[in-house]
Order: sequence, then structure tokens, then C-alpha cells
Amino acid sequence: MITIEERDLLISELETQLHTGREELALWSCLLFVYRHSRLKGVREIYGRIYSLSLWGYPLKASSSGTPKLDETMLHFTDVMIQSLRENDVGRCGSAVKELIGWQFPAAEQYLRNQEIGLDELRLTPAIRLMVTTLQN
Repeated sequence: MITIEERDLLISELETQLHTGREELALWSCLLFVYRHSRLKGVREIYGRIYSLSLWGYPLKASSSGTPKLDETMLHFTDVMIQSLRENDVGRCGSAVKELIGWQFPAAEQYLRNQEIGLDELRLTPAIRLMVTTLQN
């Protein structure tokens, strides 16, 4: 359980990202928040792993010069997270994270394919393969 002050700090951080056009940082802020504040070691490990796996996507955004769909998706995610946190709707927060990650991995794969980088070249680690397979189901 987090305190109201901790929740309000996350809301403030997400609002700042929203107002400064840095919504791409919202997912990382949320993942790190759960990693830092969860009392359950297993949850901290999972969110820490998702955070570390998602870091490789940041250079893709820079090299792709962004896309309207990505910007729109991140804006929507940030809005949903802020609203869900204000309403203390933890389930909706979790669903928003799952939905976003489920969209990001296939989008990143498609971008890499458009750059003529085949899946065999990516040499996905078992953890990433498992995540991609799980999210597609």
C-alpha cells in the first residue's frame, strides 16, 4: 500500500511529463514507482525486469523521429494513469500498463522489420521472447 503523498508525487510527475511533452517517460516512471514502492519482492523483480527490457526501445524512438501513433498512444496512457491514480483504481493502472506494453513490442518489431532487421538478427533473449509471446495471447 502506498501513501497518499507517494501517489500524489507520481501524479505530479506524470502531469509534468504531460505538460512538457515528455509522455514517453510516463511508462518508465510508473514501472520505477512500482519497483520502488511495492512491498512484494516478486512484484519488484517483475517491474524491475520490465523496466530494464523497455529501455532498449528509447533509441528506436529517437531514430524513428517519433510517430503520431506513438505520441497519441503515450498521451492516452499518461492521461489514463493520472485519472486512474486519482480514482485509486489500481486495476485500471495495471491494465493500462499491460495494454501499452502489448502495443509497444509489436510496434517496435514492425519498425525494426521496416529497417530490414530480421527477427533472427535481433537474437531476442528468452525473457523478451516470452514477454512478446505472452502479450500476443
